[in-house]
Formats: sequence, structure tokens, C-alpha cells
Amino acid sequence: MLNIHSMPADELPCYLAEQCRNLCWPDSEMQGLFDRIALLSLKPRDYTARIAYCWVTGEDDEGPVVVGWACAWDWQVGDEARVQSQGYVREDYRRQGIAGAMCVCLTHDLPKDSLPVAVFSPEFLRIAQRLGWNATQYRRTDDGWIGVGTVERREG
Repeated sequence: MLNIHSMPADELPCYLAEQCRNLCWPDSEMQGLFDRIALLSLKPRDYTARIAYCWVTGEDDEGPVVVGWACAWDWQVGDEARVQSQGYVREDYRRQGIAGAMCVCLTHDLPKDSLPVAVFSPEFLRIAQRLGWNATQYRRTDDGWIGVGTVERREG
């Protein structure tokens, strides 16, 4: 059975942060966040992060095994802070709606003006569209970050 929990970054247990860390790109911003959570050494900015994680019960009752994570976190772009969302689901658990479900858990109690407005993958742009967020997908270039796709919230 799949289980999803969502919480502020400073409440994520260290052993779960270590598992989430292993589902990140090496030397990525998110790997750094999960390292700081696991080491109990959060920076002030880290307290704005909300984490959702999806887990299954391990074999032989070894406890929860994290199969995916999602995050909503402030992203500083020049003088402006934007809420960004990103995540990762293990390949053997993809195409089951897990990333979208984690995003719902992350944002269920946020006012519309606090919903993520920045994403970094085509998959998360599609999730943003399904969830009715106003969001732009950004890609890093040699000159900085550029918007490569946008979806707008449907009214009504």
C-alpha cells in the first residue's frame, strides 16, 4: 500500500530525509536540503520548505521505504521570491499519479496566491496544469534561468 505524508522540512525524520536524499540528483539543491535535514543543520531559508513523501512498507517489516518525494519551497530569483515545486518518484513507481498526489498533499491548505509558480520539469508543468496552478517551467542556461513553458489557472 502507498502512503503519503506532508510536513514542514524541520519535522521530517532524519532517517526519511536520508532516503529522500538518495532519490536526488548528485549535488542538487534538494540533495543539499535533505542532507541538512538529516544532519539537523537547517538554514533559515530551509524552514520555508514543505516536504511530501510517499512510502511503502519494506520487506520483513523493515519500516517505511521512501519511493518518492515532492517539495514546495521558496526560490529566490533576483529580488523576487517565488514558490517552486519539484519532486522525484522511483522509476518502478512512476505513472501511478504519485507525484500529483504528493503535490495535492503539499498544497491542500495553502491559499491560491501561495501555490507554486515555478517548476523545473515538463512533468511538473503538467501536474501544475492538472491542479490548476499558474506556473512557469524554468530551465537553467549559461545566462541564468529562463521560462520555457507556462500554464494558467482556469477560473470558475
